[in-house]
Amino acid sequence: MDRSGGRYRLRAFARLLRPAVRGGPLVRWSDRLEAWVLIVLGAVVAVSSAAGIWFAAAIVHSGTGGSGHAVTAFVHPDQRPAAEAGAAGFPLLRRYRVSWHAPDGSLREADLPLRSGSPAAATTRIWVDGRGDRVAAPDDPAHALVVAIAFAAGWEASTLILLAGLYRSVRGLLDAGRHRTWARQWARLDDARNSS
Repeated sequence: MDRSGGRYRLRAFARLLRPAVRGGPLVRWSDRLEAWVLIVLGAVVAVSSAAGIWFAAAIVHSGTGGSGHAVTAFVHPDQRPAAEAGAAGFPLLRRYRVSWHAPDGSLREADLPLRSGSPAAATTRIWVDGRGDRVAAPDDPAHALVVAIAFAAGWEASTLILLAGLYRSVRGLLDAGRHRTWARQWARLDDARNSS
């Protein structure tokens, strides 16, 4: 894009906004309304962008914050997964009974999905809170960042599409009113010319 084209678009946009702050004999009420609609929509885009960034940051924080720590859990000896392959040779996930020690020394147990044939089948790492109860493991930071970026991009795209559709609708209504006004004015000029 050449600079003159960019300057022309900027001047055209500024011309659309000028009726909101400046009057004039040729400025119609519809021009003022359109300028104020653009200003309000611009403010909504700015607020929406800030909200999208905030939500994305919250996703990254909640995904990687992790409300616990990792401990080693032991697979019960009679339940250690044997090497099995599922369809297309992928390892199967099966539920096995595991146990771990809570900070107070008590033994906790749960059923966990484990890959059969894992080299470290006798132990596995799980996430627990301060009392020793299982909690969800935090996301990988890269995965949380990708999810946050996708969310922010989708949020902003949805906002822009919605506001662009709203602006086109308002602009269409205003243009229809302008065309009707022009038609009435031309009809009056024609009547005045024909009667003279």
